Amino acid sequence: MIVSIDGLAGTGKGTLAKELARLYRMKYLDTGTLYRTVAHLVLENKLDPFHEPDCVRMAEQGMEAFDFKHIGNNEFATFINDENVSRDIRRPAVNEIVAMIADYPTVRAALKMFQVDFAELWSSRIGVIMDGRDIGSVICPHAEVKLCLDASSKVRAERRQKELASKGFDETLENCLAEVHKRDSVDESRIKALLDMDDKVVYIDTSDMNVAEVLNAAIDAIGHDKLKVAI
Repeated sequence: MIVSIDGLAGTGKGTLAKELARLYRMKYLDTGTLYRTVAHLVLENKLDPFHEPDCVRMAEQGMEAFDFKHIGNNEFATFINDENVSRDIRRPAVNEIVAMIADYPTVRAALKMFQVDFAELWSSRIGVIMDGRDIGSVICPHAEVKLCLDASSKVRAERRQKELASKGFDETLENCLAEVHKRDSVDESRIKALLDMDDKVVYIDTSDMNVAEVLNAAIDAIGHDKLKVAI
């Protein structure tokens, strides 16, 4: 089984995906970490993020060294050559360029096969939860369950500020809101296209919902009978 989770930044995709992976005992991939890894490698190698060929080269090289795995207590981490770079890929400098890099067609093409192969491998074994951009439309168009999360920009900016603070980064709400609006300008059309093209997508507005409420809505869509852990 494949469960795809699409949605704008800060809608709670990652939080939901981790809980679903735990409850259904499925493999999980936060596909956003792929693009963040590329942005991180561009910066680490002092390359120009405006030069698409350099970015696609980092995408191709990065996937050979990339890993995303559970590290305990329902927490997941991103590794490059066995080095945990989870904090590095979420630093402000990466935030500034990741949306632009993720929009390069050649970068998206370079990362698409990794995602498709990952989904196919684990869906045939224990099932897989995939969250990110274009999951239900491009990466896993035949996913058995498709979820699409949404929330107001203000709520998402507040969540982003709290997330950064928990990782040791001090950022203003104003800057977080600007980042949300910048990413929305790229992502909103993709979300609309997904909702318009597929009537099986389950839309969840998380603005006024807590984690448990969002989780219950997702479980209703996937099925209580498939749960591996009692709730």
